Formats: sequence, C-alpha cells, structure tokens
Amino acid sequence: HGGSTAVVVAVDLVNNRITCSNVGDSRAVLVETIKEQNKDQPPPVALSDDHSPNTRPDEVARILDMGGQIRGGTLAQETMARVSGMKLCPRIYHQNGIGGLNMTRALGDDYLKPLVSPLPETTTRPLQRREDESCLVLASDGVWDVMPNQLVADLVRHVQSSATTMAPGEVAKWTALLIVQEAQQRGSRDNITCMVVKVPTPTLS
Repeated sequence: HGGSTAVVVAVDLVNNRITCSNVGDSRAVLVETIKEQNKDQPPPVALSDDHSPNTRPDEVARILDMGGQIRGGTLAQETMARVSGMKLCPRIYHQNGIGGLNMTRALGDDYLKPLVSPLPETTTRPLQRREDESCLVLASDGVWDVMPNQLVADLVRHVQSSATTMAPGEVAKWTALLIVQEAQQRGSRDNITCMVVKVPTPTLS
C-alpha cells in the first residue's frame, strides 16, 4: 500500500555517456570539478527531474486529464491553512477524496493508481572527456528540500580539495556523510539518504 522513490545511474565508459532513470523525487546530480586553478567551475547537472506537482506542470496535466485532483489537502486542512496563513504542499487525490501524495510518480502507492505512475523517466547524455574529477550525488528529497544543487556541488568540491590524502572511496563516504549532516542542520525532517560515487575518467579515443 505504501510507496517509495528510486533513482538509478549507469555510466558507460566505452561510449562515454551517462544514463539516469528515476521515479519520484529522489535526484541524481553530476558534479564536475576542474582542477586547474583560476578556472570557473561548471554548474552541477541534474540528471533527473523530480516528479513533483510543484515543478512539473506536464505531470499535473496528465493527472487532471485522468480525472484526478491537485489540491493542498483535505477541506479542513485547506480551511485551517487559509486562517493561519500556512502554505500547503500540492497533493494528488482521486475525485472521491482518497489520496494525499505529493509525488506524481512512485513505486507502490497502489491506492492512487493510475494517477500516480510507476513508470520511470530515463535520460541519456554525453559524458565529458576531461582529466578533471567528476562524481555523482544520489539523494532523497530530505537533502534536496533544504539544499539546492549548487550548495551540494560546493560541498563536494570543498571535500575534494581538502581530502587529498584520502582514498577515493573514503572521500565519497565522508562527502555523503557531510551532506546528510548539513541537511539535518538545515532542519530537514524528511527521509535523508545520500550516496556519492566517483566517476572514472572516460577513456580518450
């Protein structure tokens, strides 16, 4: 009856491309770090697009076309929010009032089928051939709710620059731990899970 999110990334070093599939609001972000001094760092690249009614008008349109509803909560919750000035997160409901999920796609959550789809979105893009460092950050919404992509990228680069004597696996582990701790310090109370993976340098042909 309950549900979950998923995000998966596959790195193809033969064809120098990276593929991401996601369901829900867990996100994968690619962080590339140029080692040369006095060079502007490239912005982080979101490999996935959150399935949220806040940010996906195409997903909202799909749900409305199927007869679903997008609203802030039950009638009582919306009335209380108007009185208190509290902002409610848009959620998905059947016409009979059953629902309340704030994701447009998820694994499980069978009570909201077929409005909430389990089908993943998949994207593939080229992987840049450079001698600099690249890593993937895969995290649940408890991180992204309080930390924008750029802040996560800045933290990743800070650890990379200061942990020069550590093995790559240890750097990745400590980076993930620091991201989780930062999300907690910023007040996140949602699911907080983070994985950091160093991307091997693509082979130059």
